[in-house]
Amino acid sequence: MASKSKANPVAVLVLLLLLFGVVGWVASQRTDYKRVAAGDFVAKPYLQLGSKGGLALVWQVAGQQEDDWKLEVKDGTSWIPGPQVEHRLLTVDSIEPIQLNYVDVTEFGTKSFDYRLTKSGKEVFSAHAIERAEDKEHYKFAVMGDCGADTVAQRKVAYQLSRAKPNFILITGDIVYTDGRASEYMHHFFPVYNNDHSAPEEGAPLMRSTLMAAVPGNHDIAKASFFDVRDLSVFPDSLAYFYEWMQPLNGPGKLGQPNTPLLLHNEERQERFKAAAGANYPVMTTFYFDLGNARFVMLDADHYMDWSNKEWRKWLDDALSGGKDKTWRFVLYHQTAFNSDRTHYSEQRMRLISDILEKHDVRMVFCGHVHNYQRTFPLHFKPGIMDSKGLVNGETEFAAGGKPAHAGEIVYITTGGGGAALSGGQIATTPDKWQPFTDKFIARTHSFSLVDVDGDKLTFKQISEDGEELDKFSLSAAPYKIH
Repeated sequence: MASKSKANPVAVLVLLLLLFGVVGWVASQRTDYKRVAAGDFVAKPYLQLGSKGGLALVWQVAGQQEDDWKLEVKDGTSWIPGPQVEHRLLTVDSIEPIQLNYVDVTEFGTKSFDYRLTKSGKEVFSAHAIERAEDKEHYKFAVMGDCGADTVAQRKVAYQLSRAKPNFILITGDIVYTDGRASEYMHHFFPVYNNDHSAPEEGAPLMRSTLMAAVPGNHDIAKASFFDVRDLSVFPDSLAYFYEWMQPLNGPGKLGQPNTPLLLHNEERQERFKAAAGANYPVMTTFYFDLGNARFVMLDADHYMDWSNKEWRKWLDDALSGGKDKTWRFVLYHQTAFNSDRTHYSEQRMRLISDILEKHDVRMVFCGHVHNYQRTFPLHFKPGIMDSKGLVNGETEFAAGGKPAHAGEIVYITTGGGGAALSGGQIATTPDKWQPFTDKFIARTHSFSLVDVDGDKLTFKQISEDGEELDKFSLSAAPYKIH
C-alpha cells in the first residue's frame, strides 16, 4: 500500500511568509494617491546644494507651465529680484508630467535670508532660509538614514529634527521606500519633510528652510526588497534620486562604466529616464562639498561598487586631500562597514577604504542600512581582501576600556533609524553578543544624529523620535580625544 506524502512544515511556513511578504508589498504600492491639479505644487520649494556645491532652490509643479516664475529676496524692508529661474520637464511613465523649477542662490552665501516666489506677478509661496553655518567654526548638522517609509516614526523624527534646529541635514541613504520612485517622493517624503505644519503626527516644514543633502542607498538606486530598482520595466519612475535631488557633480562616475548603477531593460523608458535625470546620472551617486570648517564626502556603497578600483580609490584620495585645510573631514555612505546586528552583517565592502580614510584623518563616518543606532569605539582597521560573501578580513585595533584614542582611529556611526521598521532589538539588549568594536547599540526607538561643531571640537548626540537623548560624547580633531 502506497504511503501518503506529508507536507514539509518548514517549506509550508516559508511559502506562507513569502506570500504574506508579497501581499504586504503589493499593498504598499498604492495607486489611489490624490492627483495634483495642473499648476499646483507637486513639491513645494526645497533647498539643495546645487550642481556646484553651493545652494539652489528647487520646486516642482504639475504639468508644463507657461507662467512667469520669479524669485525675490528680502533686503531690509524691500523685495529685490533674485537670479533667473530655470526649468525642465520630467516625463516618465506612470506619473503625470512635472515641471522642475530651480534657481541658483549661492550668491546669498551661508547666511539666512527671506525669499518668496511669484507666478505671473502673484506671490504663491514665501519662506525663511536659515543660515547653513553661523560662521566657519560654528554650525550644527543632523544625520539620519532609512527614512521615507510613510510611518508614524518618520513624522516624529522629522518633528524632532525641526526642534533641534540644525543648520543642515544629511541622509545616509534609503531615502524613500520601497523602490526609489518619484511617486514615493510625492507621498512618503516631501509631505513629511516639507509639511506646512510642525507636529509629531505630520512632520515639519524643514526643506523650505534647511538645506538637505543625501547619498543614495540600495532602495534608491540598486536592489530593493523584491526588485532591482534599476529595472525600469518594473517601475518606470524608479531611480528618482537622479532628478528629485540637485547635488554636486564632482564625482568619478561615468555613463556605462563600472561602479555605476547600470540601467536594466526597456530602452524606451531608459531614454526617458536619462532625459529626466540629465547630467545627474550617473555621476551624482558620489560627490563632496565643503561647509563650515569641514569637507563632507558622500560615497556610493551599493552592491555593484568595487572600492578596490584604482581610479575610484584615487578619486577618494584626492577628494580627501583637497580638504586638508579643513579642520574636519566627514564621510557618509549607506551600507555600514562595522555592524553588530545580524542584518546586513556580511556587507563589509566599505571596509576596503578604511586605509584611505585613516590616511586623511577622517574622524567620523556616518552610515545607515541597518535600522538602528550603533557607535563603534574609535578604531583602526587595516583591510585585507573581500571574499565572495562580502566579508573583509583585516587587522582591527580600537580604543576600548579606557585605552586612549590615537590619530587615524575613526568613530563609525550607524544611524539608520529615520523611519523604516527597526531591526536588531534582541541583540541590542545582549551586549555579550556584540562585535568587540561596538560601544553603543540602541534598537528600541527611531532616532537621528546631531553634531554640534565648535572649531576643533564637536559634541555628538543621538536623539530619539520622542526627543530623548540616547547617547552623547565629545570629540576633538587635534589632539585626538574622545570622552
